[in-house]
Order: sequence, then structure tokens, then C-alpha cells
Amino acid sequence: MSDQSVITIQEFHNAQLSLSKRRFDESMSYARLLLEQVSETGRIDENARVLHLIVDINNTQGRYQNENELYLSSLDYLEDALKILPKDAAILRWETYLKMAHTHLLLGHYEIADELLTHCHSQEEITNESLRRKVNLSLAISEFHYLQNEYDEAVSYVDEMLSLVEQEDEILLLDIYSQAVRIYLRKHEYGEIMEYSEKTLELSRKYDDNEKEFIGLNAIAVYHGTKYDFKMAMLYFRNALDKSVEINYRYGTAYCLINIGTIYANLFNYNEALDRYMTVLEEYEDVLDDSTGLIIMNNVGNIYFTVGKLDDALEYFEKSLALAESICYNEMKAHTLAQISRTLVEQKKYEEALSYAFRSEELIEETGNIEGKQINYITLGNIYYRLGDHDLAMKYVGKGVVSAKQVKDSVSEIRGYRLMSNIFKEKGNFEKALEYQLVYSQAQERYALDQRNRQIIDIEIRYDFQQKEKEIELLTKYKDTLASQHDRIVAQNKKLIDVNNDLMQFAYAVSHDLKEPLRMIGSYSQLIERRYAPQLDDSSTEFFKYVNEGVSRMTLLLDDLLKYATIGKSDELDLEEVNLKEILDVTLFNLKLVIEESEAKIIADTLPTIQTNRAYVSQLFQNLISNAIKFKKQGVPPEVRVGYEMLDNEHHISIKDNGIGIPADALGRIFVVFQRLHKRSHYSGSGIGLAICMKIIERLNGSIAVESEEGIGSQFTISLPTDYNNNSDTQEDTSFFLDEGA
Repeated sequence: MSDQSVITIQEFHNAQLSLSKRRFDESMSYARLLLEQVSETGRIDENARVLHLIVDINNTQGRYQNENELYLSSLDYLEDALKILPKDAAILRWETYLKMAHTHLLLGHYEIADELLTHCHSQEEITNESLRRKVNLSLAISEFHYLQNEYDEAVSYVDEMLSLVEQEDEILLLDIYSQAVRIYLRKHEYGEIMEYSEKTLELSRKYDDNEKEFIGLNAIAVYHGTKYDFKMAMLYFRNALDKSVEINYRYGTAYCLINIGTIYANLFNYNEALDRYMTVLEEYEDVLDDSTGLIIMNNVGNIYFTVGKLDDALEYFEKSLALAESICYNEMKAHTLAQISRTLVEQKKYEEALSYAFRSEELIEETGNIEGKQINYITLGNIYYRLGDHDLAMKYVGKGVVSAKQVKDSVSEIRGYRLMSNIFKEKGNFEKALEYQLVYSQAQERYALDQRNRQIIDIEIRYDFQQKEKEIELLTKYKDTLASQHDRIVAQNKKLIDVNNDLMQFAYAVSHDLKEPLRMIGSYSQLIERRYAPQLDDSSTEFFKYVNEGVSRMTLLLDDLLKYATIGKSDELDLEEVNLKEILDVTLFNLKLVIEESEAKIIADTLPTIQTNRAYVSQLFQNLISNAIKFKKQGVPPEVRVGYEMLDNEHHISIKDNGIGIPADALGRIFVVFQRLHKRSHYSGSGIGLAICMKIIERLNGSIAVESEEGIGSQFTISLPTDYNNNSDTQEDTSFFLDEGA
């Protein structure tokens, strides 16, 4: 029987239409009626196709409601189909094996699915004569790799399909685009996500495919969430939520609620966040996998910790830990152990907290996981501070601040600065205590400003929803208050921007305008010294030496201050393709004399071409490599290694030396303007070089981390984005966006 003869039966149309609307009971009723009709005709091929339809209904309903029994029922129907199909019904038997493979994938039976897919793939005469069959097989193989986290293999089949399918075949393209979206979400390649999500959304709406429309909406929402564009993320998550509710997609509904809760957590609206998380835990637990459940538990625990409900926080962190242990998710296990330790410290249970922190540290080292490292280091520092071991406290807090900068966790960074200030105060070093107190105050001010801005976004989001739900009367009561608060905060933000611009202008004017009179002082000083040299005694000659050295130092200081003040004056980054090998070669040429005098050895990995700002990266190389040579050990030729690797979709460039290293208690302040760790008589410089590096890195939306051991050497690692659309400077330390809801 041909495809055409089957689809003319009205009940078949009705069953497919009901399935597309996800009305499963209605669809199954039509399918069973259809099965009775074709059984009377005695047409085996018709019977097999109706059994395939029933399998499609079962498998879709099983995905929506997480019911494995439906998948097992599908396998029974497929076995029945194979029993009735003759050996010469090659195409129908091939389609039956493909549906069996798909069903086993849903059950997690990967070895069986692999055997079935291999069998289907081997029958080239069947796949090659139909583009749809070839695409369906490739989609199934892609799904096989996707479910086993083999994303490069999964996407290779997507690329192959896109090269085969013509643009006119939009139904096939929709299947391929939606699969691409799911894979790129897991790979966190957000540029690709937007391209395929928009195509998925367009075609799904054109062909009334509600589930694929949900996939597109959800992916776009995740994209905006990871870019900290919370208003757009909330808009798309709400639309995705409405779509999942419309088609009774409980799995998708749960994921949308979780991600909406995470947005509220990022906007400091903890009541709304908890409401969404608790709804999922109470009403959708049956559709959650364990890894998702432990992330929710962690997020709930973090909210309770933030609002001071420590017993509740501990309860949910322990639930999260139990789930992480049950599925051997060591990265989250390390993170949760750090959270438990932090909570126990607040309960003054220091010895117990220490044991959890040590377990976390061991797992972090074992897995190489950077998420949670900053929390654990600073917690360890806090424990030792409270136990009176100030040296160990400084060591761990210094590491924690560096790690916090690396992952842009402003909360942990602020905790670290405050702890450092307290430690130095206890040690009686009030000068350094004040230094860290100032850095802490600045970081806290930036965080408070960001918090206010996010709370305004929360107000705007709630206002939009209240309008949509026709509850404006509840908002009107507070409208004037909210408006005045908004205006006041906008005015405060404007003042801060104006003050910052004035400071930049002042620094520019000071550094630029003072250079001319300073040059005049230096010139006339040298002129007087030369003209009256015969009349000068030793003391006078020494005085002139001091004047000339002071002029040189002041000129260097003003040059560096001018560089610092002008970084970021333009809104445009002027991105271009930059060959890092060429940048290194130019840097080494500029430092040729210094390298020869110090007998320095420079070793470099193979350096790629990346998209960035040429001038900024040149300054970074110049400053970091010259520092690596300058701060060398006495009598030991400097050795500098320039490394590169692509990690987590970021460019990581490292400058490692064998020099004098940096004391642990100084790691947190080396990037502050005018901070010098050594006397001028030992090492020259203005104390602005690393501050310039930090400002450049912030301008490039990257991060810089330092690892150092005093007397052994230092390594500075620059992380630069491959995608410059993300302009956020802060990151909460425990809220996670789930990347896939389909």
C-alpha cells in the first residue's frame, strides 16, 4: 500500500492532527479505530503503518509525562509489526527498526539503539533512494550522540543534513534546525543558537508545530538569560511557558518555571524565585532528572542562605549533595560541599565546616572545576581567620579573590576584600587594612549599583506582567512611589556616570597638560647642570641627579596615567582579526634590549588568530612580558612561557615566568592603581602597569587571573571571549540557567 492510500483515511488525519495538538487520548482513540478498520482489510502494510502511528503517540506522550511504560508498550507494538511484515517489505521493516532504535534511545538503552541504527545505516539502497529516510536516520544518529554528551559528533550529522536538504523542503529543515538548537545549547555556542532558534521559530509557526515553537522560544530565552538581558529572557521564557502549558508539555513547563525562578533570583526577588522553584519540586518532580533536581536544591539553599535562614539553607544543600553523590556528579558535589561549609561557618561550627571545605577542595582539584572554587577558598580563609590562624587565612582568601575575579563572582570577591581588611586589622597592619577596606568599599558600591539596576528591571518586569494580566489596579497604588524611586535611582546613576567621566577627564588633563612644564623642568635642569658643571661640588651634582631622576619617574608616571585614563574612552572596540604570533613578535622586538641585557629566554606555544582589539592586546603583551622579565630572581636568567588554549569557548592566553613571585597577601591588590610591592631602588615602574592590564581586560569583557608562589614564579592568564555580545560584569555565584527544556 502506498503512503497516499493510507493518508486518505479520515481517522488517520484526525489522529495526526490530535497528536500535533498533543491531545493524546483523542489521538489514540482515532488510532485504535483506524487499527480496527485496517485489520478488516487484511492489508499488512496498512496495519504496520497504523502501529507506527500508535508508537508515535506513545513515545510523544511518554516524553511529555516521563512514563517509561509507554515506551515499553511501543516496543511491543513494533515487535507485532515485524511479525506481520513479510521479508520483502524492506522499507516498512527498515522504518520499524528505526522507530525501535528511537524508542530504545528514550529508554536509555544505548547499546541496543546503536545496533539498530547500525543495521539501518547498512541498508544504503533504502536510505539513498529517499531524502526523508536519510534525514530521519541522521537525526536519530545525531540524537544518539547528543544523549551521550558527544556534541561534536551530534552536530556533524546536522551539518551533513543541512548540506543535503534544499531550502524549499521546509518541513525537513525544521526538524534539522530544532535539533541544531538543542545541540548548540548544550555546547553553549550562543551565536549559533540565535541563528538556528530564529529559523526554528519562523518555520514552527508557519507549519503550526507547537513543540518546535517551544524549542525555539526556550533557546532564545536561555540565550538572553546568559547575556544578562533579563527582560528579554523573561519575555521569551513566559511565551515558552504558555506554549508548554498549551500542549501539556510538563517537562518543558518545569524547565521554564526553573529558569524564570533563576531570573528572579538574579534580580534579587527571592520570594518569586522560591515560589517557582517550590512549584517545580512539589508539582513536577516526576519529570525532573536528578541533575536538574540537585541544581534546584542548590539554588533554593543559596536563597535561604542569602536571606539568613541557615537551617533551611543547610537542609537544601544537603539534599543537593545527596543527589550529586547518587549520580556521581562530582563538579556539583564539590560546589555543594563548599556551600555547606559556608553555611556551617555562619553557624559557628568551624571544625565541621573545615571538614566539608577540605572535601570540596579535594574534589575541585580532582575535577579541575572552577565553579565553587572561589566560594571554598574564601570560606577556608574565613574559618582560619575565626580560628586565629591569620597566615593561612590570608593564603586562602588571596586565592579566593583571584578565583572570584576569574569567574566574575562579585559577591565572593567582596567577601574576600572584607576578610582581608579584617585580617590585617587583627594583625595590627592598619595601613593594609585600610587599603583593602577601600577596595572593598569600591567593590561594594559597584555591586549595590548593579543590585539597584536589577531591582528596577524586576519592577519593570512585574509591571509588564501586571498589565498583561489586567491587574493594573494593584500597581497603580504604588505607581508614584515606584516612579519617584526610579527617577531618583536614574539621577544617582547619572551622577555616578558624570563623576566617572569627570575623573577620566581630570586624569587625562593632569597627565597630558603636566608633561609640558615637566619637560621644561628637565630640559633646564640638564642645561644648568652642563653650563655650570665646573662650578658644582659633589653635593650639587647629586642634587641635580635627584632632580633628573624625579623628572624621569614623573614622566613615566604621567605616560602610564595617560594610558590608563584613555582606555575605554571610545564606545567602539574596533574588533578585527589579530594574529597573536605577530603581536608577540612586535613585543619581543620592542623589548629586544631588555631581553638581551637580562639574557631572557622566551618560549611560546603556537598562537592563533583571534577577533579582538589589536592595540589593547599589544599593550597586554608588552606590560605582562616586560614585568615577567623585570621581576627576575637575582643571578637567574628569566624564562617566560607564552601559552594558549581554547577552554569553555574562551581564548586563554598565559604568561608564565620563573621570577620572584608575588606574596599571597598581595594578590588581591596587584591590579590597583599606584600599588607597588617593591622599592623603586629594587625595581623601576609607576605601579600602574597591572591596573592598565585590568582596565583593558574589563574593556574587552574578559578576565585575568594570577597564580603565584613567592620565590618560584608567577603565571598571569588572560581569558578573552569569542563572543563580544555579553557585556555583563557581574555573575551570581550559585544560580544556574538550565540549557535545554526539550
